[in-house]
Amino acid sequence: MHSKNIILVEAPAGKVSDEKITRLVEIEMERHSSRFGYYLIGGRWPRALDGKNILPIASLTQEHIDASNSIIAGGYWFERAIYRPWLPIGKGEGRMFEEKGAEEMPQAGWIQKEFKTVETSYQYFAVVVDCHT
Repeated sequence: MHSKNIILVEAPAGKVSDEKITRLVEIEMERHSSRFGYYLIGGRWPRALDGKNILPIASLTQEHIDASNSIIAGGYWFERAIYRPWLPIGKGEGRMFEEKGAEEMPQAGWIQKEFKTVETSYQYFAVVVDCHT
């Protein structure tokens, strides 16, 4: 199963290459490697953040968040669905995931406040990541 996720990464202030952000994503994803088999930046959702795979936090919208399966921020993995194999629910045979309400997911305003860029020392980026489980 593939899932569309948004990961937040912290980078040094100034111009940051896509290669540097890719490495920062790799470091953060290593912390969560038990949750997926492999991942790919963009993957099945290339350029899902306003035509890009990488977006400054200030440009992240609630629509971006609502369209993702999870948000990976500050070392935490906020999942939209709860796996409940003992309660087959949802659409189709074998669906065992219960969707959380929007109020149980991080909101864009909170993310922008908590992960605010400090222009003299660091900045945050949102990156769309396709995780396969």
